[in-house]
This record gives sequence, C-alpha cells and structure tokens, in this order.
Amino acid sequence: MPITWTVDAAKGRVHVTLTIPSTRDQARAAATNILSAPGYAPTFGFVVDAIGKAGPEFVRDVVHFFATHRDKFRGVRVAIVMTLGSVPCSKSKLAETLAQGRDLPMTIETFRTYKAAERWLSSTI
Repeated sequence: MPITWTVDAAKGRVHVTLTIPSTRDQARAAATNILSAPGYAPTFGFVVDAIGKAGPEFVRDVVHFFATHRDKFRGVRVAIVMTLGSVPCSKSKLAETLAQGRDLPMTIETFRTYKAAERWLSSTI
C-alpha cells in the first residue's frame, strides 16, 4: 500500500509513510481517515516519511496538499523525511520549494533523518 499511517496520541503525532509513487486520491483518502481516527487531535504534528524517488517535486506536492486542506490542518507542524531512495537535491532547491508554503497557517520542514524530524517536532517554537 502506497500510504500507511499511525496516530501516536502519547506524542501528539501522526506518522505517515508514503511509498513513491502515490496519488493525490490516496493522500486525500489517508487524510480523511486520519482526521476521523480515534485519538487524533487537530494540534498533532505530522511526520511524512517518503520512501522512493522523492525530491523537490514530492515536497511541492506535500506543500500543495496541506495548502489545499489548510482549514483542516491549521497550525500543525509537518516534518518531511526524505531518506530511502530520495533523489539527491541541493538544500537551496528544497528551500526554494518550501518557500512556496511560507504563507500557509502551518510550518513545513524537510529532514534527512527520522530522528531529526522527531527532534524538531518535539521542540517548542
């Protein structure tokens, strides 16, 4: 299955794993299920773990997804982890892609490790 997820109520997080390629319809279905999941709260952070050929286009798609559904995810923090099989790209290219979402009512960042993403989500702003 291209998209799996779990709600970790104790940590206040949703862990989403996307195996590339996945579709927007699959992402919408996962989001709908997450929003109605037992234990989920709208203040939870998200760890989006990309497995496969993830690169700036993937980050752009994640930013677009959260922008499209901003009313449901207002104020959340989203950590995109690009590890297994990710397309090598420069930090400046990722920063440029993330800049497209700077006016959103949420914070989206990219990370190379799951541990760094978890650390960021655990920190206070």
